[in-house]
Amino acid sequence: MYIMPKQCTTIKRVHNLSERINHLNSEEIITDFNYLYRAFLKSKNNRSYKKSAIYFQLNAISEIRKLQNELKSHTYKVSGYTTFEVVYPKRREVKACKFRDKVVQHVLCDNILVSMLPDICVTDNYAGQRGKGTGLARERIKKKMEMFYFSNGMNGYFYSGDISKYYYNIDHEKAIDIMEYCFPEDTHWLVEKFINSTAGDVGIALGNQINTVVSNLYLDGLDKFITGELGIRHYGRYADNFCLIHESKEYLKYCEYCIKEYLDTLGLKLNPKSQIIPFKNGISFMGFHFYIRNGKMDIRLDNGKKREYRRKFNKLYKKVLSGEKDLSVLEDSYRSWKNHAMYCTDHSIFRYYENKLKELRRYRNGN
Repeated sequence: MYIMPKQCTTIKRVHNLSERINHLNSEEIITDFNYLYRAFLKSKNNRSYKKSAIYFQLNAISEIRKLQNELKSHTYKVSGYTTFEVVYPKRREVKACKFRDKVVQHVLCDNILVSMLPDICVTDNYAGQRGKGTGLARERIKKKMEMFYFSNGMNGYFYSGDISKYYYNIDHEKAIDIMEYCFPEDTHWLVEKFINSTAGDVGIALGNQINTVVSNLYLDGLDKFITGELGIRHYGRYADNFCLIHESKEYLKYCEYCIKEYLDTLGLKLNPKSQIIPFKNGISFMGFHFYIRNGKMDIRLDNGKKREYRRKFNKLYKKVLSGEKDLSVLEDSYRSWKNHAMYCTDHSIFRYYENKLKELRRYRNGN
């Protein structure tokens, strides 16, 4: 089911001081002081305000040496998690690891796991890889729709798929098997430590860097099954959301049946909202709705996303009006949202916000 990746048992690095290139295997990278120190600096930039980060920084050299010895002797253990809830874009429980565990994940993921993903994943797996992401996902879906339209016109269908409670249903043993298949043997013990660092045999910690790789590869076989065995040319996946385009509705129904059977082997199920949609209706993907109208691509912000930001904007607007917030806070919020929403082909959605901001500026200036 899986395609064997190229075995990168050596990885090039350039020493910051001497600019000389060394060839280190995975075990040497994980236990190398220079790599650990760079991972510490990267972790510090992201979480310097945390208590565990402050303590680690005060004793940085000795703490890195301690980590180095634990990694060399394979006595390293994950320190546990702080659990909290996020509500955007949907309500989820997130587990934040301790600072020292963040350092270990950076040295493992940044230098070994993530660097090998391009040799493992299909092109249209967009998550968790350097040079990919939501921007590429949108561009690729747009291109695939245009290619399909050129060959088939509007005669076709989308299958919009979503995995139900994906991260909470990833099986530890299966995830470990997949990761051990894909990555060098001297990383296996450390990968297993992180996957098994949460209670039970199912579910991985949202918030762990390594679990971005785990969740990505857990469905790697599905990507290859759909594009290989099922022969779907127009396909894309970002995390637990995926899209198929085909001229036959009946064939997509067959694909859905096969996908359900495949997911069952992983202990996963499709979300009930997964569905077949006529090509003429367009598809929602990565926060935007993609249509082809009169032979041209039309991209709109999803209605839910539009309503969500309007509520946020209006709430901030009232606070600025009452003097509770400064106008710059609202302007920064709008500027950030607009940079994202500019991907739309219809820019009339900005008119409402521009007018409201003009009103506020006139009010502040007494005009």
